[in-house]
Amino acid sequence: MRISRTFGVTLSCAAIALAATACGSSAKSSDAAAAAGAAAPAAANSGAASGAPAADASAAPDLSTMTADQILKASETALTGAQAVKIDMTIAGATGDQRIKLATDSRSGCTGNVSMPGQGSADVIQDKSKTTYLKPDDTYWKTLGGAKAVVALHGKWLSGPPTDPTMAGMVGFCDLKALSSQMDDGSEKPTKGQATTLNGQPAQTLQEVASDGTKSTLWVATKGKPYPLQATGGNGTGGTDKITLTDYDVPVTVTAPPADQVISAAQLKALAGH
Repeated sequence: MRISRTFGVTLSCAAIALAATACGSSAKSSDAAAAAGAAAPAAANSGAASGAPAADASAAPDLSTMTADQILKASETALTGAQAVKIDMTIAGATGDQRIKLATDSRSGCTGNVSMPGQGSADVIQDKSKTTYLKPDDTYWKTLGGAKAVVALHGKWLSGPPTDPTMAGMVGFCDLKALSSQMDDGSEKPTKGQATTLNGQPAQTLQEVASDGTKSTLWVATKGKPYPLQATGGNGTGGTDKITLTDYDVPVTVTAPPADQVISAAQLKALAGH
């Protein structure tokens, strides 16, 4: 359950891939996109007190009688079956924190924002056809294409098809099934911790300790479905990553940007002067 490894979204890899796309370097783009795709699945929300999972007593297993492995599996299954969730994720780094905030719904798509220390931020949308849209702020555009890109592309959305690994790397964490599959890579054995509350919700904790001593904790709802509520863990660099998931099964409205505000990767290359 180490977040930086199993949930980790290396946004800088996606940023590199986008920069390579802007400059038209296919070799660099494919290499960086592959790295982004490998790191992409992720999700979570930090410190959101609202959005408790819907209480369904008939669907609530008694976690107190279950082993840690059984609880983890039940949590994975519950997340896979969720229709929607809000996610807020922080990955600590030496130069600052990467941050992902989004809402994803299997019926309508995914929408939110990603930010990287020193590189800016971008709004992201993935509609139900899996077309992805990325709207960088001026700092991010400058990171991708310099001052010329800021002038030419301010306020624009970059679009890409579902098959574009560069764009997909920015929203890989929108897929709840992929996220669920990353909850346990089998490298450490979970143990049961304390029964507690998280933001007013009753929860059971699970803990893992990696071979390097890095500790991780997962909070699982004990009321209603056993949804994962939050995970925290050291990332091996001295920092602590954090994921919290809220507003399970609350519908999310996703609206694609207007066509006249959208550019393609080919247009990005031309506007960036490459």
